Amino acid sequence: MHDVTLEARHRALQVMGLHRVQTCGHLGDGNLHLCVGGLPDAYHKQAVEDLVHGSIGAMGGSISGEHGIGFSKRRHLPHCRSATEIALMQSLKRSIDPDQLVNRGRVFELPANRISP
Repeated sequence: MHDVTLEARHRALQVMGLHRVQTCGHLGDGNLHLCVGGLPDAYHKQAVEDLVHGSIGAMGGSISGEHGIGFSKRRHLPHCRSATEIALMQSLKRSIDPDQLVNRGRVFELPANRISP
């Protein structure tokens, strides 16, 4: 079985040469933040994101707590939400904001339902 513990994440990051790693969180709600310092380039940033976000679903977590998904995490959404959950989220977005006026493209690239006058 694939080891997805926090200790395993820290070891994997150290193997990548990243030794400034710390985990902190919110005691009340169980949110954890894995902080990695000294990323030398975009390749390492991408590798860290893939390593961390790819483990989230297996740990029973989410890629977002209080901060939302947004541009930076939207490609990782399937790691912690099923296709059915994502479809429901898209459906709710379409029903509440059919013209895609609020946060257009922030999480989902949905076409506007607007009919040109």
